[in-house]
Amino acid sequence: MLQKRYILSAVIAICCCLLQACQSDPADKKASGNTTANAPDNPHYAGPVEWIGIEQLEDKMKSEPRKVMVDLYTDWCGWCKRMDKSTFSNEELAKYMNEKFYAVKFNAETEQPVTFNGKTYNSKPGGRRPTSELAYKLILGDQPSGRMGYPSFAFLDEQLNRIDAYPGYKDAAAFDALCRYIGENHYRNTSLPQFQQSFKSNIPPAAPNNSMQRPAAPQPQGVTIKKQS
Repeated sequence: MLQKRYILSAVIAICCCLLQACQSDPADKKASGNTTANAPDNPHYAGPVEWIGIEQLEDKMKSEPRKVMVDLYTDWCGWCKRMDKSTFSNEELAKYMNEKFYAVKFNAETEQPVTFNGKTYNSKPGGRRPTSELAYKLILGDQPSGRMGYPSFAFLDEQLNRIDAYPGYKDAAAFDALCRYIGENHYRNTSLPQFQQSFKSNIPPAAPNNSMQRPAAPQPQGVTIKKQS
C-alpha cells in the first residue's frame, strides 16, 4: 500500500512538471533569446514566401549570395497586413521571390538591438513609436530626413549594399514588376517608371473595386521625420 502511494506521488509530480512546462511564459523565452521580434513564429511570416529574420541573413549570404528584399512593417500597419494576405500569398510571385531573393521580414519598431553587416543598431525615439536605427538606414539610406512610411521595401545587392527602398501597398502584379526590375538588374540603367511601362506581368492586376486594392496614388502609413544622428 505504501509503495502504491509513492508511485502515485511520483506520477502526480511528473504531471505537474509537464503542465508547468507547457504553460511557461513566452516572455521567459524572449528573455532567453529563443524568440525575437522577427522570429519565424511571427504571424507576418505566413504564406508561400520563404521569409527569414534579419538575424539569419548573413549566414545565408555566406553560403549562397543573393539579392535581398526587406519588408519593413509595424504591428499597427493595416496595409502591411493586407500585403501579407493578398500580395505575398500569390504563388507565382512567391516562386520568383524565393528563387531570386532572400525575403526578410523586419519590424521597424523592434526595441531590441539588431546586429547587421558588422554593426549594431539600437532603437531611437521618433514618430509615433521608437524606431530601429536599421529601419532608418534601410528606408532613408544616407538622407538626413524623409518619410518613414509602412509598408516599405528595401532591396540590397549580393554584398548587402542598399539598392533603394520603395514605399506603399502594391498588389501582386505591381510587386512582381518591382522584383523583376531589381532581380534582373534593370535598375542599373533604367528608371522604375520606364521599366513599368514596358513590362507586363503574368499576374493579373487587382481589379479597381477590389477591397484589397489601395486607392489611386497610395501613400504608406507613417510620418515624415528627421533622421536622428
